[in-house]
Amino acid sequence: MWNLNLQHQFVKQSWQVCITLHFISRIEKNSKCCPACLKTVKAVNCEAADKSFATLLSLKACRDGCLTHPTNQAFDLVTFSEKHFRRVQSSLMKKNNLKDTLVQKVISATTEIVLGSCHDMKGKILKNFFSLRLLIYAKKC
Repeated sequence: MWNLNLQHQFVKQSWQVCITLHFISRIEKNSKCCPACLKTVKAVNCEAADKSFATLLSLKACRDGCLTHPTNQAFDLVTFSEKHFRRVQSSLMKKNNLKDTLVQKVISATTEIVLGSCHDMKGKILKNFFSLRLLIYAKKC
C-alpha cells in the first residue's frame, strides 16, 4: 500500500531526480572521463535504499541504462542549482550569456561540493542542467 504523502513527495521531486539521473548517464556515455572523475558523480549502488524510490526510478527509465544513479554530492549540486534558478528567474530576461553566468555563480557558491576536477564534472553537469532549465523557462514565457 502506498503512503500518499510519500508518493506525493516522490511525484513532486521525480522530474529533478530523473534530470539528475539522465545527466549523469549522458556524461558517462558522451564524455571522455577518467574513472576517478566518473566515480565522483556516479553512485556504484543506488544510495536510496527506499523501495518506493527504487520503484519510481525503474518506472521513469524509458530504456535500460538511460538513468544512472548520482552520488549524493552530484544530486546536491542539481538541487542547489534548481533553487538558485528559481531565485533569479524573474531577472533572467535582463541578462546576457545566461547559461555561462548561471554556471559560474553556482560553481562559486558550491565550493564545498567537490566533484571530479580533471574533467570538470561540476561544469558538465551544470551546463547540461542550465541548458535544459533555460529551454523549459523560455517555453513558459
